[in-house]
Amino acid sequence: MKIPIASLATFLFSNVASQSIEDIIEEAQNSDPTVLDQTALSDGNSYQSQARNNARFRVQGLPDQQILNYYALSCIYLATNVVSNPQTEKLIPGQRVEPWYDSSQWLTNPDYCQWYGITCDNDKNVIEIDFFNNNLSGYWPNEVALLGDQLEKLELFNNLYLYSEEPKWLLRMNSLKYLFFGTTSFTADGVSPYLRGCVNLLELDISNSQWTNGPIRQEAFEPLTQLEYLDLGDNNYDTTTGDLPDAIKNSDSIEFLYMDRVDFQPNQPDLGIISSMSVLFETWNDNTSFSGGLPSSLGSLSLLTSFSCTFCNLSGPLPSELANTNIDRMWLYGNDLTGEIPSEWGADLTRLRYLYLESNDLTGSIPTSICNLKSSEPPLTLGVDCDVTGANTCASCCGFECGNVPDGEETSIGGGFIACFSGNSLVEVKDRGLVRMTDLTIGDIVQVSHNIYEPIYSFGHKNAKVSAEFLQIDTDINSVPLELSADHMVMLANKRFVAASSLKEGDLLVTSSEEVIVVKSITSILRKGVFAPFTASGTIVVDGILASNYIAYHGSEYMRIGHIETPLSCQWMAHIFNSVHRLAFMAGITEESYTDEGVSHWVDLPNKIFSWILDQHFLVATALFFPAMAVVSATSVIEILLLNSTVTLSSCLILLIISRAFFSMKITKRSRK
Repeated sequence: MKIPIASLATFLFSNVASQSIEDIIEEAQNSDPTVLDQTALSDGNSYQSQARNNARFRVQGLPDQQILNYYALSCIYLATNVVSNPQTEKLIPGQRVEPWYDSSQWLTNPDYCQWYGITCDNDKNVIEIDFFNNNLSGYWPNEVALLGDQLEKLELFNNLYLYSEEPKWLLRMNSLKYLFFGTTSFTADGVSPYLRGCVNLLELDISNSQWTNGPIRQEAFEPLTQLEYLDLGDNNYDTTTGDLPDAIKNSDSIEFLYMDRVDFQPNQPDLGIISSMSVLFETWNDNTSFSGGLPSSLGSLSLLTSFSCTFCNLSGPLPSELANTNIDRMWLYGNDLTGEIPSEWGADLTRLRYLYLESNDLTGSIPTSICNLKSSEPPLTLGVDCDVTGANTCASCCGFECGNVPDGEETSIGGGFIACFSGNSLVEVKDRGLVRMTDLTIGDIVQVSHNIYEPIYSFGHKNAKVSAEFLQIDTDINSVPLELSADHMVMLANKRFVAASSLKEGDLLVTSSEEVIVVKSITSILRKGVFAPFTASGTIVVDGILASNYIAYHGSEYMRIGHIETPLSCQWMAHIFNSVHRLAFMAGITEESYTDEGVSHWVDLPNKIFSWILDQHFLVATALFFPAMAVVSATSVIEILLLNSTVTLSSCLILLIISRAFFSMKITKRSRK
């Protein structure tokens, strides 16, 4: 058989180019046995072999470095997209690992600079990789080390299922300036010594990762002489041989230090560990226990502007030497601090704008110099305990009213109906901005989802005076935690509405801008004020997180009738049953009255009756449920027709027929048993 000359030339060139690409990749893979796996390419099923094979057909004729860039990035994709690891097996056992949220043009476009999350310079060098909240899983590959001479920023924050056990790749990241892998499953015994390879690092976030239960190593930080930003929060560290290494304690470059929710064991350090950080600008250490109190040596931090150490187990007096700093924001509530507030703070900290000192054991009077700052511009916001002299005249709030700590009052909201947000919660009101729940009224137009606002037509519960226990949901991004009662529902990233009590660490919630955020921790807290605003959609954005208006009966996502769980969601059922009230509001009936406990009469009696019905035997509950369902289905149809003229009556009737058929089917199946 004769082969055309042109085809033969193409065939020969293709083989030569492919062989050349293979040689380039194999030479790079074998270049550093301390970092890269020398046997990986001999395994045809390895992600390295798959990446090499893909490169053979995609990047022929490109310069060597661009071939290696393509190969290294391909390794990232193949190693972290829909790949299980020990963390996925722990958190989502037996479930399918979902793909990246966005993988636009990955592997399909030979120009890797066009791939999602990749930024290149003019020479096609990869200078940034940004996978913020992109659902990476699997194992972060050491082959990223092949980008070490060019990569300046690596953003991996909020990829909970992304795993890394021995990050040897860090040894070769000599150009890296920004490294963020907070809220990932990067695993190490404390701070990995491999970090020492990032000699040009400016910012580092390892918060809420698995770099935990070991020491914060000196060898890891000693070469990082340019580090400006360091977040160590939400981890546990072993202090058997010491607390912070000298490379951190004596740093002349770190300006931002965060150690919130850190568990130092077995020895708690004192705050003097930060006294020699000469350029420290901001440090937040909330919910981290320290020994002793506030050392006077903190006064040497002349550039310190923002300081927070709430619930830090601090004792002793407030040092006057803090007046030598540049503090304009300070939070110290929830400690055991004693003595008087130093007058020097008011005299010298003339830029002081926020000072919260409540829930301590302070005595004496608020100094006149502090009170004078109330008339400055902007004025000082001051929180103290109510028994401090001058609290009523000088402070902006006192004790529990400041909303930071419980006041020890009995938790009771009465009425057997607990479905509320705390009075501290914030809601976005159209044309007004963020408004506290206590200041909302019927008719306020509030955010209910991304760029959508609706008026409040009712409060299922509204009582500003009573105290109650709430779940405080901390997430990886929102600075303000969501506070709501245990049975109140929130929306997960998969669009399901579940009771707050069923949430666990690692669950994914949705923000007002439709971003997915991770639940970091869940604690119980007492708050004053209980509020449950109702909107037409049945949803509302509270503290930046999408939540329901309603409760989950029996704490279940799905409705139970006579102790039999149905496929009907509590969110759907509650919204259908409230259609009567919404129609009344549309008809102009906006007046509302409440029980002594603050429960709306629109809600109180129907809730009690409905709860009683659901607890009866299945046959009894079903017999009582049908008439109620027929009524609210009719009102729901009317509501839909009034709100949307394009919805036909026939389509609504079809829904009713399907609903009736469903219930008949459930009854029939049950009666045959």
